[in-house]
Amino acid sequence: PKERHIPAYKKKTCALTFPERLMSLLDYAEKMKAESDDPDNYCVTWLPNGDAFLIRDPKECADIIIPKFFKAAKFSSFARKLYRWGFHHIQREDADAAALPVGAIIFASEHFKRDARHEMANMRSITAAGEKRKVDQIEGMHIKAKIDINAIGKSGPKGLSSTGSLSASNLIIGSERRRG
Repeated sequence: PKERHIPAYKKKTCALTFPERLMSLLDYAEKMKAESDDPDNYCVTWLPNGDAFLIRDPKECADIIIPKFFKAAKFSSFARKLYRWGFHHIQREDADAAALPVGAIIFASEHFKRDARHEMANMRSITAAGEKRKVDQIEGMHIKAKIDINAIGKSGPKGLSSTGSLSASNLIIGSERRRG
């Protein structure tokens, strides 16, 4: 890509992120679509408003386009990666749905737009390991809260325990205020 749109915590020299590679794939597909004999039926394209993209033929897309940009050659692996990066499968229920070929899939993400590439920097991969870390952090907060509840009897002034941490009476988890 000519211009990088990556999160601030990443180095400018890092490997392309999944959203950047996907944007390159769609740029390539648009170029190939323009050169195609049948541009209205190219296997992958942006929707006219640029807020989502359409995969008309998942098999053709997996055989021809995806391997040029991603290691995964199976469409199911590619789709899993889309979901992991926050994309959603959009169901078309209006009259436009009848115009779509059988098996066509529309994907969208709030931070992936054709005309707002800078939004890609807000995208994050949602991994099972990352979700486990969140759970562990929350459980760690609850353990810390229990320790502070037991230390209330040793509290110094202004709710600080002898270790200098906040006591449970000042601990707020979520929207619930804990009192000792």
